[in-house]
Amino acid sequence: MSVEKGRSEELAKKLLDGNGNNNIIMNTSLRIDDPQINVSAQVLYKGSEELLEIIESVKATSYVKNVEWSEAVKVVGNNNIGMLERLFNT
Repeated sequence: MSVEKGRSEELAKKLLDGNGNNNIIMNTSLRIDDPQINVSAQVLYKGSEELLEIIESVKATSYVKNVEWSEAVKVVGNNNIGMLERLFNT
C-alpha cells in the first residue's frame, strides 16, 4: 500500500486494530524497498469477493494513495532452523 508521508505506521496499526475486518489481517509491516509501497499486510481471505471488499475498504482510507496485492503460490522452503542455529551459535 502506498500511503501519504508520515502515515505508514498509522495505517499499519489501523489495519491490525480491526475496523470491521473481522481479524483477517494477520500482520502488517513497514517497507523501505519500493518507494511506492510502504505498508504491507498479510491477509487471510476466503475468495475473490472478500479480497475485493478488503482492497476497496483500504482504498477508501483518505491517506491511502494506492493498493496492490500479490499472492504466494507455493512455499519452496525456509531456512528457519539454519538461521536460528546461526543466531545462537555466534
